[in-house]
Amino acid sequence: MTGAQVIVEKLLENNVDVVFGYPGSSILPLYDELYNVKDKINHILTANEQGAAHAADGYARVTKKAGVVIATSGPGATNIVTGIATAHMDSIPLVVITANVTNSKLGKDSFQEIDILSITMPITKHNFIIKDAKDIPNAFDMAFHLATEGRNGPVLIDITGDALVNEVNLEELSSNKFSRVSKQKDDLKDEAKLLSTLKLLKEAKHPLIIAGGGVRTSKAEAQVEEIAKLFSIPVAHTMNGLFTYKEDIEDLGLVGNYSQAALKRALKQCDVLLAIGTRFSDRSFPSEEVLSKKCKIIHIDADSAEINKNFLSTFGFVGDAKEVLKKLIDTEMKLNGDYEKKEIKSSKKTFSSLIPKEATDKYKKEASLLYSLKEYVDFKEDLYMVSEVGLHQMCVATLFDYLPSHFLASGGLGTMGYGLPAAIGAAIAKPGYKIVTVSGDGCFRMDLNELATVARYKLGVIILVMNDKRLGMVNEIQQKKFSGHTYCTEFDDGFSPAKIAKAFNIKSFVTRNKSDLKKRFKEALESNEACLIEVLI
Repeated sequence: MTGAQVIVEKLLENNVDVVFGYPGSSILPLYDELYNVKDKINHILTANEQGAAHAADGYARVTKKAGVVIATSGPGATNIVTGIATAHMDSIPLVVITANVTNSKLGKDSFQEIDILSITMPITKHNFIIKDAKDIPNAFDMAFHLATEGRNGPVLIDITGDALVNEVNLEELSSNKFSRVSKQKDDLKDEAKLLSTLKLLKEAKHPLIIAGGGVRTSKAEAQVEEIAKLFSIPVAHTMNGLFTYKEDIEDLGLVGNYSQAALKRALKQCDVLLAIGTRFSDRSFPSEEVLSKKCKIIHIDADSAEINKNFLSTFGFVGDAKEVLKKLIDTEMKLNGDYEKKEIKSSKKTFSSLIPKEATDKYKKEASLLYSLKEYVDFKEDLYMVSEVGLHQMCVATLFDYLPSHFLASGGLGTMGYGLPAAIGAAIAKPGYKIVTVSGDGCFRMDLNELATVARYKLGVIILVMNDKRLGMVNEIQQKKFSGHTYCTEFDDGFSPAKIAKAFNIKSFVTRNKSDLKKRFKEALESNEACLIEVLI
């Protein structure tokens, strides 16, 4: 078998049925083999490589599988870097395949040669360069294992032209087998530590739970609910851990600069904080001052490097969030027999409480328009909301109630241009579901080329573009902190997202009021076609 044939076999072995990518001359041997299995592996051609990475990211967030991205050498590989960094910051599993020049041309500044390993080393869990076809099976087995084991993340495999076309002996391949080994979670065997943690939770007067992206990754939402009821603890969420309990849980919403006043007070009063699958990023916890000085922290994370990195913990548990929470709950039940779940007074968010007092009139209008769509979004099983980055992201994150994993956004990197390609990945992952992406006009300028992908695959994505003719959040920072010098953040170029959508034969509307927006949004939900709604602010 050639190296390219071996890659296809490894993709099939790892249950890959969708890949995202963009061809180029160096990677063509692999594309020729993908042609032979197009009935088994669906290749989604995006408008560029960054779009492919974001689409694979959206696909991975929805399916909980590793998204697969393919790019050619040189600029194809470098175009994908922002997508890798976005996945890395949010702990999203990707397997990224890039081609490189032949072995004899490596290190000679050859045409489209790039050292993609050095470029991506800080933003991948691991990366490889494959110069010999016989090394492909091991590398691919390891890549899929690493991407989805422990703290999820992207893994890159760079393959030289020789390794793609050279033949390899099948007997030689079978003798070089990668063995999957999961790390033992010793923390769960430490009974004294478990008992001390439970004692701390039971004695807490003002406990609080912060649910992060690790809750989503490990599907531990039910365990968070159980421990919240067991110890009567209210719950708040990071951007990547955002979901809403329907009842019985005091849900304090999004943590960070745009959090509710009630959550800010809760953090200040908190004496025991149970942080689950969160890394205490500066966007969620801008400083230690947001917490009471007397607060004791119980930190659960799959990555040992995150324990005590930003905030010192009284107790730290390294492991899968669901596993650790189950162990804590089981230990408490063994100690005290069966227990009756306590009902916690529900804390329903109101529109007024979700708008920061310091927000401008423009922000209030944007929020008010989006809030009018609440009845169509809240707790919908068949709807996923994908957000871009900026003021509209804060609105979308705080105004609606989501089922677990039904809200997708770039949290750690804050990548403008993420939303539309990620929505494409979600639409490929969930055919027949309603995929809604909300963008500002600034973000939309960065990924509007992916309208071609929406049109090509006839994806029924609904695209809301909140057009205020500016870079909303950046413009507001300039107004507040830089003496109102709104330089390079306002647009007067007559840009029309609706007209651009029409050029791709995508249905589009322009609206500026609640009643018309609700009407257009309802029509879009009832249709299976793509639709762009430009909302003038």
